[in-house]
Amino acid sequence: MLLEVIKTQTSINHLLLKKMLISLMRTIRNETDYARFLALFYGYFGALELSINNCLDVSIIHDYENRRKTEALKIDLKILNQEDLKLAASELLPVIENHLQSLGALYVIEGSKLGGKIISKMIKQQLKTEVMAFTFFTGYGDQSANMSNSIKHILNRITQTGLIGIIVESANVTFQKFSFWFDFYEQKHRLFIE
Repeated sequence: MLLEVIKTQTSINHLLLKKMLISLMRTIRNETDYARFLALFYGYFGALELSINNCLDVSIIHDYENRRKTEALKIDLKILNQEDLKLAASELLPVIENHLQSLGALYVIEGSKLGGKIISKMIKQQLKTEVMAFTFFTGYGDQSANMSNSIKHILNRITQTGLIGIIVESANVTFQKFSFWFDFYEQKHRLFIE
């Protein structure tokens, strides 16, 4: 099954990104820090979604319009009065030139929703405030299980080794470039300095 192959073959890059995210989350002390953290997601996912939009076969993923993350991030950032939003430059993104590469990138974006409850709980504790800017990390709400099962079913229908390789490579590069984006953005803006 493709999903298991992707999980196994992207596990190292996924773990490296996860460690980086947790490290950055631990430094969030106020709403400004949290807004900057969300802006990192917006910059990468916003640009990545534009690339995906150009190549994804939406006849296969009928609910793609409901899967876009950029709008949820915009809502949260507006609540936090962060409106000067920048997208990652193309050289900081994975190359997405076809449907299979877009599926690999989409796998990474969809995975960002799975840990949302844990992330939002951690950040709420650190902020010690009633800020309501958690649209992005709330995921799909009561539709989370259905949305997750839907994308799993779509991915698991792909069984040809050559096609699987393209998707896995795209997912790995998407994880790697996401890590590079965090490094780039943090160095450029000197974020999260304790």
